[in-house]
Amino acid sequence: MKVGIVTENYFPTLGGIQEHVYYLKKHLPQYGVDVRVLTGVPAAHDADGPPDAEENVIRVGRSVRYGTMGTYTEATLGLDTLRAFPRILRRERFDLLHVHSPCDPGLPMLAFTSFHGPTVATLHSYFPHRPFRRLLAPYYRLVLSRAAAVVAVSDATRDAMRRYARFRSEVIPNGVEPTLWESGRPIAALRDGMKNILYVGRLERRNGCDLLIDAFTTVARARADVRLVIVGDGPERRALAARVPPDLRERVRFLGSLHRERPDVYASCDLMAIPARAVGFSILLLEALAAGLPVVALPAPGVPAAGLHWAAAMLAPHHSAPSLAEAVEEALEVDHAERVGAGRRIARGFDWSNVARRVLAVYKQVLS
Repeated sequence: MKVGIVTENYFPTLGGIQEHVYYLKKHLPQYGVDVRVLTGVPAAHDADGPPDAEENVIRVGRSVRYGTMGTYTEATLGLDTLRAFPRILRRERFDLLHVHSPCDPGLPMLAFTSFHGPTVATLHSYFPHRPFRRLLAPYYRLVLSRAAAVVAVSDATRDAMRRYARFRSEVIPNGVEPTLWESGRPIAALRDGMKNILYVGRLERRNGCDLLIDAFTTVARARADVRLVIVGDGPERRALAARVPPDLRERVRFLGSLHRERPDVYASCDLMAIPARAVGFSILLLEALAAGLPVVALPAPGVPAAGLHWAAAMLAPHHSAPSLAEAVEEALEVDHAERVGAGRRIARGFDWSNVARRVLAVYKQVLS
């Protein structure tokens, strides 16, 4: 079986879709699947991915970055891409295309117009309803009707799209590589007696880092032994740095975009905070559980249907910075040994090898 995985989101940009595609590429060959990733050359370079990230990757053309739903993504467009994509399909002779975020412009659109074999579509994003999406509903319905099978990474991502289109789907969650996150070694500069609160993610409004900084300000004024460690970059970095009160700036570390170093950063922290304004799944939560980190989060739209792993998170009562501050202060005073053990057991149930087997079963069903 030869499968082309089509995605606009892949290394050296960072995010959940990038992780998902990489680990499918890594694990599916164990079950006899010949995989190629079809993606663009992104306009930005967040951080180097795994050492083997470029193996069996075909860069179709150059991408442009654009904003959507409080985040940003890529679209590979242009005449060179229009010519190259069909040529690649003819050369590679795929049995099946697996298209991620199928309704996005760029390569997903080309996949459904240029490929004449079966396609599998995976939905990754949760988004709140907006009136303009009613205008896009016919396009959503057209795309999903062309897919031989539709997969969603959570009930939340499935239900968000079901507001606009009827389709049958299977929920197959994202995964985690437990041994990777269990292998982190503490960084001496961060293990100096301070309690480290960790944020990981793009610095953009959707992810709510501004709410966390406001919450941290409250916590830090009450106790001198806490520090905020921020991993990620994005359009709001300058504004977020300015949001930190001058007297607390020495206790907020902006580490920038990291990938390979992240297990060590996780091992150096005492608590992860997820202050997102909307949640479709959260691979970051799985990573934290596998690393043995307790997690405090806001009860964002999407969380109730974002996956079973969310049962391990400590949710603030309300979606606000003061509520998050209270939850963080409480979490810093509790012994989390039992919670950490339970979280690690939950994470092992999401091993990427299990996820790949479930995706393979969908491929086989489609090809049969």
